[in-house]
Amino acid sequence: MEPALQAARQRDMGIVAMKAALRAEEMVANASDPRLKKTGYSAHQLCYRFVLGVPGVHAVTCGMVNLTQVEENLAVPAIDLAAADVEHLRRVAAASRVCGFCGTCLDACPNGIAVQDILRFQGYWGHGHREAARAEYAALPPARQAPACGDCGRCEAACPARVPIRLRLREAHHALA
Repeated sequence: MEPALQAARQRDMGIVAMKAALRAEEMVANASDPRLKKTGYSAHQLCYRFVLGVPGVHAVTCGMVNLTQVEENLAVPAIDLAAADVEHLRRVAAASRVCGFCGTCLDACPNGIAVQDILRFQGYWGHGHREAARAEYAALPPARQAPACGDCGRCEAACPARVPIRLRLREAHHALA
């Protein structure tokens, strides 16, 4: 995303990051640095704080379904991350294989699977919006749902983030169908 962020900075454009904490618990759980697990902050808070520190990012959107989440999110700007913590989070994020919703997989898929939509619905499901996620998934034409995947792997070969798309599609279908 660095070229896009740089282009936005050159044009004096603000950037709002979305889905900044998608799979946050998984990423932080896989972090080897124990300081990231003992800071007293949630995985979502750490991800939001990290993204807010990326040059060119001005705001982060985040879902909030209760007062506890509102209070956690209000505390994010005050989180002090040392340079070593930021570098470690950058490495964890780069290795996380989390979908950045770039659309490259859509162009590569010969079957027209709605990969971005399905992974987004899976994220909603993981954040507790289960009924809505299932309804959105059910609204997709069957030919665009996960079972229609031919398992060719072209999506994964094209993915710049090396997301295990076929696995994530199966996981999503299991949760959402």
